[in-house]
Amino acid sequence: NHGWGMNLRFRCGGQVVSIGNSHSRSRSTTTSFTMSDGQCPGEVNRGNWEGHDRYGDRFAIKVSGCIGAALGDAQKYDHEDKLIQ
Repeated sequence: NHGWGMNLRFRCGGQVVSIGNSHSRSRSTTTSFTMSDGQCPGEVNRGNWEGHDRYGDRFAIKVSGCIGAALGDAQKYDHEDKLIQ
């Protein structure tokens, strides 16, 4: 199982959350600001992450004691956004 190399960042409640990269399929972080679950998207992808990366990855987002991201479709896309047959 591989992770992702990009610096994953996205917005929750007007604040930018930085998850970073990961060598595994999930990673969690804590923030210096308070938020509730409804302030974060349920999925982060190239349409709503911060930055200009165009990979085909998508991430399931969970807010609890910390914010976590789990890679959703690494088997289907490589990191050049090409569908793997």
